[in-house]
Amino acid sequence: MMCANCFGLDESTLFEALTNIVWYDGHYVWLKELRDELIEHNDPHRFFTKKFDEWHTEKHTIWMLLVGMFGDWGTSIRIGWIDKPIECARFIEELCKEMWEEEDGQNEP
Repeated sequence: MMCANCFGLDESTLFEALTNIVWYDGHYVWLKELRDELIEHNDPHRFFTKKFDEWHTEKHTIWMLLVGMFGDWGTSIRIGWIDKPIECARFIEELCKEMWEEEDGQNEP
């Protein structure tokens, strides 16, 4: 398996690229909803899953990344599940916190 360090990259390079994609295309909006769903779901006896009707979209690709990091695809990459909902929610918060803070600041009277 290839590693990012093999190309002179580290985790922060990927994180920064993902942050830019999330910001530029407005994905931070639905990711805030997903973060809330993950926190509310926090049931250690059930996996969190979300079905996407539209494959091959940025939204679905971001979901697949989260599943790969915090869950498993099982037999279908289309769906997958998150079995570490709180860790995933924290990752989403770190990814989007500056965007959410900026958005909240714009909504203040």
